[in-house]
Amino acid sequence: MTASVLPRLAIAGMSGDSGKTLVSLALLLGVRDRGWLVRAFKKGPDYIDAAWLTWASGSPARHLDTFLVGADGVTQAFARHAVRAAGQTIGAVNIIEGNRGLFDGMDAEGTHSTAVLAKLLKAPVVLVLNVRKMTGTAAALVRGCQALDPDLRVAGVILNQVAGRRHETVAREAIERTCGVPVVGAVPRLDEPDVLPGRHLGLVTPLEHSSIDRVAGVLRRVAREHLDLDRILQISTASRADDEVVPPVEHADDPAVPSRPITIGYLSDSAFSFYYPENLEALEAQGATLVPLSSLADGPLPSDLAALYIGGGFPETHAATLEANRPLLDSLRAAAARGLPIYAECGGLILLARTVTWQGRRHTMAGVDAAVADVLAALPSTSPRPRGAAATPRATSGKVYLVGAGPGDPELLTVKGRRLLECADTVVYDALVDPRLFDLCPSSAALLYVGKRSGCHSRSQDEINALLVAEARAGHTVVRLKGGDPFMFGRGGEEAEALVEAGIAYEVVPGVSAGIAVPAYAGIPLTHRGVTGEVVFLTGHESETTQSPVDWTHYAQSSASLVIFMGLDNLGAIARRLLDLGRDPHCPVAVIENGTTDTQRTIVAPLATITGEAAAAGLQPPALIVVGEVVALRDTLQWFEHMRESGPAVN
Repeated sequence: MTASVLPRLAIAGMSGDSGKTLVSLALLLGVRDRGWLVRAFKKGPDYIDAAWLTWASGSPARHLDTFLVGADGVTQAFARHAVRAAGQTIGAVNIIEGNRGLFDGMDAEGTHSTAVLAKLLKAPVVLVLNVRKMTGTAAALVRGCQALDPDLRVAGVILNQVAGRRHETVAREAIERTCGVPVVGAVPRLDEPDVLPGRHLGLVTPLEHSSIDRVAGVLRRVAREHLDLDRILQISTASRADDEVVPPVEHADDPAVPSRPITIGYLSDSAFSFYYPENLEALEAQGATLVPLSSLADGPLPSDLAALYIGGGFPETHAATLEANRPLLDSLRAAAARGLPIYAECGGLILLARTVTWQGRRHTMAGVDAAVADVLAALPSTSPRPRGAAATPRATSGKVYLVGAGPGDPELLTVKGRRLLECADTVVYDALVDPRLFDLCPSSAALLYVGKRSGCHSRSQDEINALLVAEARAGHTVVRLKGGDPFMFGRGGEEAEALVEAGIAYEVVPGVSAGIAVPAYAGIPLTHRGVTGEVVFLTGHESETTQSPVDWTHYAQSSASLVIFMGLDNLGAIARRLLDLGRDPHCPVAVIENGTTDTQRTIVAPLATITGEAAAAGLQPPALIVVGEVVALRDTLQWFEHMRESGPAVN
């Protein structure tokens, strides 16, 4: 494989901003317009210039970086991706855009410079020379490059920022006579000086440019009117007798494809566009299916991702749009909390951060950074602190509020609970919370579902505890919204212990307990003069094969009203125990489904037959069970279901 098989050209300059990118883009478009095959390469790790080269060439631009991959890696990459002429009719050229000045490298020796790369690839160099306010001195600059490294083949010069015909003529004559190098182009000072506008970190990317068609028109005119394409292409195809052979491409063994295909998403839009194509191709080679995602389109992450890749870009210039995309940010934070592998770099890390400040305005991002860092730290240690021992306080700007949402009817939320929802940054909620309460939250609030319901938990309690700690440590005001009251069979005490352990400030905001409100909505007073002066709240969430936490012997012989939470699935076992232990089989029992809501249903039957009656009615959780003589008062006192059937009397 000789050099002539891979026609190539290195476009270099005397410094940054000399016009290398403009000339390279014009060359690529001009040669493509002739029907030739082209490929583009960028010296170094630059993403932005490579994005422009990709746009102009119509194929992914490849990076050639001797610092990152070494000389062998560069030659292998070039040989693998360079284009060859297609027979005698279709020509080809490979354009290698340098960076900085020709000899600018890591040190005074110019290590890893464009000159080193050009010699490694045996590529002739065309210098782009900014001749603004100079003529004969341009020759001295070219001659200096020749003298500094005689082994470097400087094969042509393109003048940039030419003021007029005389300016071009004098500079051209000085260079060609003194240096023996042809001038193969003279680009004037353009009427469109902002054709490739710059900003922090470099040029505006192609995806963000407001007039990409105008850019193409200007560059094509430069190629057509100001570059000697025939001469430049001759330089790219010229060979010398001492050209060395480019090492052959070494093909690695086929990678092992995973037995279970995986899907990896990556953000790909004008906010996140910094990706090396080799990285994406490597993932595909390993069997991954890549799914490009937009961070700017409103919507959450797909649920079937095995991993997420977030490259760099300019999220700061899109901060307002990203901040408004709460479905994406919330799902990103939730995915990180549940352990989705996320690889982020550069601008991707900005998206994962709590906030970004751009042009004086602070924008909320996903807040994953602190959350993920603290998830493992918040999990119980192998040597837990003894219960009751003092925890070491930890400074944090966040706070957690354990708020009772009430039994179901959103109007039974407390005033303080409403106020906290109105200013919450994060709401961590269960399945039994009425979604209408979320209308009280700021539009920027993250709504994180943790799905705690009898017999069906989407997360373990340890995971929920860790999430609360992580959100607080991220500086957020966190509302842990729990159905009923957080300390009434809601495991709020366990969450409070985890917060104390982590040194997180918290408050408990009691809610209207379902144990009180649901019987009331069913017309059942839990205490009543002449019937009973006792009420007991019990859990029915137990197994017949384990020791019960409830002293059923005592309560079976008591006249107290028994209010049983989470007992519907165990209703048969509970009824048998009470009967076996002496409770009157005629004792009335009420089972109330979806209490205090528009779908509330109540079944009343004697203790001896309640199991069958409830099953026949098809009752489903959530349901509350009330055992006691007070249930008989429902015949007289029920009001809610009658009101619902007849319609409201007032608005």
